[in-house]
Amino acid sequence: LDLIHDQQKAITVALPKHMESERFTRIVLTEVRRNPNLLKCDPMSLLASVMLSAQLGLELGPLGHAYLVPFKREVTFIIGYQGMVELARRSGQVSSIQAYPVNEGDEFHYQLGLNPDIHHVPTEDEPGPLTHVYAVARYKDGGFNFVVLTKAQVDKYKARSASVKAGRPSPWDSDYEAMALKTAVRRLWRWLPKSPELAAPIVADESAPKRITS
Repeated sequence: LDLIHDQQKAITVALPKHMESERFTRIVLTEVRRNPNLLKCDPMSLLASVMLSAQLGLELGPLGHAYLVPFKREVTFIIGYQGMVELARRSGQVSSIQAYPVNEGDEFHYQLGLNPDIHHVPTEDEPGPLTHVYAVARYKDGGFNFVVLTKAQVDKYKARSASVKAGRPSPWDSDYEAMALKTAVRRLWRWLPKSPELAAPIVADESAPKRITS
């Protein structure tokens, strides 16, 4: 915790203008207190992950923007579904990006080709098991793109996750639906207008930073 306080100035420099340094630091300290195992990790790994969160302008914790996950004395930085959505909105070309779960009992069908379309009416009864997830991006010029994944496809991506393959704790364990939605958003990434902020999450996601970049 002293290391975080000592690096307050560096954190302030890394943060985008719309985020307050003191608030960001309070959130980081809350996350560390909530998960004491973070303090058992290499302090520089923790600090590097915090700095990466600051550079991307993503809040840790309840908002679901990003997570800090400890494993074998390394802190892994994982971007959440809401974090990817937030970064996409900041690109300046995306007017909205949304992701939804589809459950048994929902009225759902989609088509590709020359007239792509999605029709989804959630059931008003108790929803059944998850069957699909999809993500839709709308652009300021009026265009749109979407990606649909079956649960089987989601599970294949889950199996490829570095944290799952290593057998370490992962948001897949506690927030499966949120991670499934994130997977749909990530699959949509190839269609989104590219910018440094949009490229960074693909490089940073589920990584254990070894050094601080400025």
